[in-house]
Amino acid sequence: MRLMTFIDPTFHKGRNCTVRRGKFWSCLKRGEEIALVRSLANSKERIVVKVERTKVIRYRELKARDIKMSHIARCRGKKKELLEEMKGIHKGKERPFSANETVTVVYFTVRYGAYISPYGELIHYKEGM
Repeated sequence: MRLMTFIDPTFHKGRNCTVRRGKFWSCLKRGEEIALVRSLANSKERIVVKVERTKVIRYRELKARDIKMSHIARCRGKKKELLEEMKGIHKGKERPFSANETVTVVYFTVRYGAYISPYGELIHYKEGM
């Protein structure tokens, strides 16, 4: 099973999406299960999800509807905020993130609201908490 890492993984029940730099994740198939993990913790906790679909597109061509289910609550449907988040994630890397880049949007389904704490613990929560 493939592992997808997140810096601050908080997911809401149902459909979520994540925007990934490049085309690496574009080969995921509908119905494929992947495990989501926290990259900053030595955690064995994973959230297993099913991939709904992927979409390869230049960041600048994204529409608000493409990211309305972003796993990052403050970026849901907000391209400008997500762009700043992407720039922050890739800050200090060989090449800074640009709106001209190709990205892969991965849509997936989570059975319950959950996140992985900074200590690597899997935490379930009820929506609206």
